[in-house]
Amino acid sequence: MTMRRRPVGMKTRLAAIITALSIILLAVGWQDAAAAEAKSQLPDWRRYAALSNESGEAPIIALVIDDLGHSERELKRVMALGEGITLAFLPYPERAPELAGRARENGFEILVHMPMEPTDKSADPGPNALLTGIGDSELMRRLSHNLARLSGYVGINNHMGSKFSQDRYAMALVLNELEARGLLYLDSVTIGSTVGARLAETSRMPYASRDVFLDSLAEQSFVERQLRQVERVARQTGRAVAIGHPYDETLEVLERWLPDARKRGFEFVPISTIAALECAC
Repeated sequence: MTMRRRPVGMKTRLAAIITALSIILLAVGWQDAAAAEAKSQLPDWRRYAALSNESGEAPIIALVIDDLGHSERELKRVMALGEGITLAFLPYPERAPELAGRARENGFEILVHMPMEPTDKSADPGPNALLTGIGDSELMRRLSHNLARLSGYVGINNHMGSKFSQDRYAMALVLNELEARGLLYLDSVTIGSTVGARLAETSRMPYASRDVFLDSLAEQSFVERQLRQVERVARQTGRAVAIGHPYDETLEVLERWLPDARKRGFEFVPISTIAALECAC
């Protein structure tokens, strides 16, 4: 005697499909929750790191554009340079938090461009600058104030700072606080006798150090020569860190050079990629 299978009703099939989908959605939800939890446990320099497309087979360049936060026009032009560029925002311009947030939304890695004391007393680093003679508590207050102005950054680099970055005691206070917050330090090397990178290396915190300033002279021919130096450093050592500013002269050269450099095999990475290589952390 052959038993006939009873036809499965439409309601039964729908219930089975809904149950299967629910199981899949729950599994995906658990995976997403686990990934979010794991990411929340990372230090901020990794948690907020931009995606790096480094292949491991080509010379890499971290290009950092300083002094952002004043102008939306400048920001749009810098972001149009493409992926792999790191943007450093001054903490004191009124629109800096808004513009830095926009850069983050567009996938860019950001730094706080921390005002520090220069050797030239006539040069003004801006409000709440880190100075060598203000006492520990005021120094830390200024550091905390500047860091609180922005969010979603991986660390800081120094704005000016040729005097401050030579002071071992003051720099140690700053770097200890950055390390406690899970942040990296990019030494802009505004003076050859800076102690920032050396102290960071000793403490085994994430750091990087500038190789080439692109536009200490804001002329296109000068920027072009500096970019040739960036390429030489990247080829010789495997990586290079270049810092520039949103000057028209600099951006015009970069708009021509970047597409060509990419075609010639150079890869552009956020500064956190360089810091990870420097500290092996």
